[in-house]
Amino acid sequence: MLEKHKQAASLVVEVIPKFMRALASIWRHVDYRTDPGHFRMLLILTQGATNLSALASKLEVSLPTMSSSISTLADRGWVARRRDPDDRRRVLIEITPEGCAVLERIRDGALVQVEQTLHGLGDTEYEQIIAGLSALSRVLDDEVGSSCDKPA
Repeated sequence: MLEKHKQAASLVVEVIPKFMRALASIWRHVDYRTDPGHFRMLLILTQGATNLSALASKLEVSLPTMSSSISTLADRGWVARRRDPDDRRRVLIEITPEGCAVLERIRDGALVQVEQTLHGLGDTEYEQIIAGLSALSRVLDDEVGSSCDKPA
């Protein structure tokens, strides 16, 4: 069993960077001139408003770097700053409807690209990919809900 763990871990470590490079290529071709770091910030903000320090910590960047990135995203209208109602000294960062729309368009573009990449696979291979990625998603999924989710 241990050998399967190592093989699975090795494949994840090998495949995920390839996949992220492919997605980064898609992001470069979208009209938004964003980079993967900004995309990650927007994704995190779909989980709810947070302060600059928490966001910097989650993304493992310095406060000045995070502040600059948030200013860029705010200038584009993708995020907004607002005072924390529980502590007026703190500023919360939240994704805007325009930021959600940008994420949706980037996701749609990525879906088309990934569908084209997977086009030649057979039904069994699709089922294996679905099962494997569903399992990986379950073990990595520590977030709940999204402020960009559309109401049912």
